[in-house]
Amino acid sequence: MINKPRIVIFGASRGGISAYHYFKHEYEVIAFADNDNKKHGQSLLGKPVVSAKDLQTMQLDKIVIASLYALQIHRQLVCDEGVDTALITRLPASFFDKAHPFYYAAGFIVAAVSIIVLFGFSSLIFYWLQYIF
Repeated sequence: MINKPRIVIFGASRGGISAYHYFKHEYEVIAFADNDNKKHGQSLLGKPVVSAKDLQTMQLDKIVIASLYALQIHRQLVCDEGVDTALITRLPASFFDKAHPFYYAAGFIVAAVSIIVLFGFSSLIFYWLQYIF
């Protein structure tokens, strides 16, 4: 039997579940990690959920960050937990399209509303300026 690389998926939510199904054939997922204390000690998809501190004592080849907060988690792992940055892989935001179908839609709506408000505000300023000058 060929030994698969051992990984921990950081993110015990929908993103982590999506990552598990994506990686489970090529890697041995040994655990999920999460910052939510309520999840520690539980299991997800038959794998234990551990804290970031627990990662230091685990025999692993990679930590895959499956969270929209990947940059903050990466910084936490390197700066606070002393994890070698070479062990960390961050999934791109595009990976989460399937896990979070409204992620980009929400961004589009915020941008559209901002443009409408900005256009309305600039129209109001031009309206006032024509009476001032």
